[in-house]
Amino acid sequence: MYSLRPRSLRPVLGLSRASQLHTARCLFASVVDGPQLPVAAATKLAEATLRRFWKKVAIEPSSLGYTVTLDSKPLKTPSGQVLQLPSSKKMLATLIAAEWAQVSSASIRQHQLPLTSLAARAIDHLDHHHRDRAQTAEQLLRYLDTDAVLIHIDGPERLLKMQQDEWTPIRLWGESFFGCKISFLPADAGIVTHRQSTETRQAAKTWLGTLDKWELAAFERSVYVTKSFLLSTLLVESQKQGLLVPTGTQDAADQGRVDVERIASLATLEVRYQTGLWGEVEDTHDVDHVDVRRQLASAVLLIA
Repeated sequence: MYSLRPRSLRPVLGLSRASQLHTARCLFASVVDGPQLPVAAATKLAEATLRRFWKKVAIEPSSLGYTVTLDSKPLKTPSGQVLQLPSSKKMLATLIAAEWAQVSSASIRQHQLPLTSLAARAIDHLDHHHRDRAQTAEQLLRYLDTDAVLIHIDGPERLLKMQQDEWTPIRLWGESFFGCKISFLPADAGIVTHRQSTETRQAAKTWLGTLDKWELAAFERSVYVTKSFLLSTLLVESQKQGLLVPTGTQDAADQGRVDVERIASLATLEVRYQTGLWGEVEDTHDVDHVDVRRQLASAVLLIA
């Protein structure tokens, strides 16, 4: 057993241990699946559990892999399943335990448990036999039509050149990877509808079907953060193959391993251009900069 001892050990007064654990699960459900209670009810729940109640967070190994426990009780997903991690994901179990060990209040915020929420999403909704998986895949396929790196933005020459130099190699990599043509909208296309061909959509759908639940959960988070199907495909595949970032040249000095920083940079190209001209807006651009990388890092750690 691996134990992570918290700094704050005070229990919630007036609540039984079973009630406290049930409350944590309710709060956890609101973090993973979004708000499920009226604002007033959620506020009262938060006020009633102002202090953290669990004393010990631990990792319990078993023949099935690892579970994270709060006071010897296994952590469960919002649907009631034990948050069971395979034996190949000991590091993930350790990091999830660390998330709970660092929580100082039972009023849990989403940013405090990025890996926990991702793992629960995978277990509850994205298994190959779950009915939500097909619906999720269809929703993700829509991003291929509106992919951030496929919709070039009209603007000054420098912005146009940045898009051409940085995004075109990603599209060409996607064509090579999926084995089909991927259409894009140039900056001068105007306001028009953009939709990939049936062949391209089928190739992307087939690839989604090859992902296990952990990979699909990581891919889904990356897509929602980057607004790019292609960048997210590159991020997931890089964890399997150790890919280099596609560039427009063959110069090794221009290339590097695909990592969170590079994907985040490609996904925020227009922001980089604008802040390069006008500077950052305090508490906006700087916060977004960190948040994009935090969420992409959690996706990578889920499948590392």
